[in-house]
Amino acid sequence: MNIKTVVKTVIFFTALIFFSVSGQSSDRQVINKLKNVVIAFYTEYLSALNDPDTESGLTKSQNAIDKYTNKNLRKLQDENDSGADYFLSAQEACPDWLNHITVHQEKIKNNIAELELNLGVGNSLSVYDVHMVMENSHWLMDSVEFKSRKTEGCYQD
Repeated sequence: MNIKTVVKTVIFFTALIFFSVSGQSSDRQVINKLKNVVIAFYTEYLSALNDPDTESGLTKSQNAIDKYTNKNLRKLQDENDSGADYFLSAQEACPDWLNHITVHQEKIKNNIAELELNLGVGNSLSVYDVHMVMENSHWLMDSVEFKSRKTEGCYQD
């Protein structure tokens, strides 16, 4: 093997490794953006629900909805006649949910993402599927589907 062949082989494999790592880093950045959108929404939304000033809380919750969701989700929310909050599938939020928001099991394909959202801990753990879409270069929540809740009670410290 001559020196030119060795140099070309080294350059090729170096480039291959670089682009492989770059692609993984890019995927991780997208996943982090998705998670951040869901966590930011639920942080703002749950904080608004806990606002002692009802009018201010309604304004803050609507601002969070407008910022992090698309028209399809807002339509689903408007059509919800269950008597429960669309984003929580409950009539009231557990106090621990605000401090225990986690996102798992991400699947991304062609500007569509599926995430699993966990709110709370212990007996108040509630699990949701969050569907997200890329619209105008922004990830937005497209639907939220309740999956399960450990019990109807809230976690007590």
